[in-house]
Amino acid sequence: MCTHYQPYSYYNYIPVAQQQQQQQQVSNQIYSSSSTFQVRPEKINRRFSPEQIHILEEHYYKIDKYVSKPTIDDLSTRTQLTSAQIRVWFTNKRTRERR
Repeated sequence: MCTHYQPYSYYNYIPVAQQQQQQQQVSNQIYSSSSTFQVRPEKINRRFSPEQIHILEEHYYKIDKYVSKPTIDDLSTRTQLTSAQIRVWFTNKRTRERR
């Protein structure tokens, strides 16, 4: 009977103790060399102003629930929002309407 048995990882057959040691080394390297590891700042969720919501909802209910590229550009200039924000707003609005 073997007295030096170590359990193996199911996927790559590295002993679990060795795997844990490697993970610890990697995490030590990440946190010790702050110049090579950049922490991404938290994403800020911005709220739309009432005027922006009014413009977007007016288009959504009176004109069309789906927006084309020229319409997105027009709404973008009118609301001072990016085209990505406009697209996401319309997608989210349609999703909320379905609920």
